[in-house]
Amino acid sequence: MRARNWCEALLETNLRKVNGAWLFHFEGSELKVARRRGETNVYEIEIPAEVVPYLEEYLNVWRPKLPRADEDRHVLLALRAGGGMLKPKDLYMKLKVHVYWHTKKRLYPHLLRTIFTSSMLSSGMDINSVAYGLNDNPATVLRAYNELQAGVHQQSLHGAYRRALNGNGTPP
Repeated sequence: MRARNWCEALLETNLRKVNGAWLFHFEGSELKVARRRGETNVYEIEIPAEVVPYLEEYLNVWRPKLPRADEDRHVLLALRAGGGMLKPKDLYMKLKVHVYWHTKKRLYPHLLRTIFTSSMLSSGMDINSVAYGLNDNPATVLRAYNELQAGVHQQSLHGAYRRALNGNGTPP
C-alpha cells in the first residue's frame, strides 16, 4: 500500500471487518495502477492478527477524539482544528520523525516497501506472493530487489576476493 491508500482509506469501504477479520480493500482508480491485464485492479489484504488490537484501540478509543470523527469516514484523520483526511505528506513527516527518533535512521518513501520486499524474499517467500503484497508485478519486484542486493553481493565478492589473496594482495 502507498501513503495515498493509507490516507484516502474510508471506514466500511476500504477498511472493513469481514467474517471476523479486518481487511484493507482497494480497487480501480483507488490504486496507482487501476487496470491490470484488461481488468479492474483489486488489492485486498488481511490485517495481521498481532496488529488488530492496536487497530481496534485506535478505532474505538483514539479516533473518536479527533476533530470531525463523527462525520468523516476517513480512517486516518488530521489533528488540525478542521480535522479531515490526513494528507500523505503529513503522514510521511510523522513517520519520518518517529522512525528517526527511535532508530536515528532516515526514512524515505520507498523504504518500507524495500524492507517488506527484503524481509519476505529473504525468508523464502515466493516472488509472486511478495509482488501481490506490494500490488506490483514479479518482474518489477525482482528488478528492484536485485538492485537493492547489488551492494550486498559486491561486498560479499570483495570479501571473498580478499580472503583468496590471503589479505596481503598476493595470490595464495
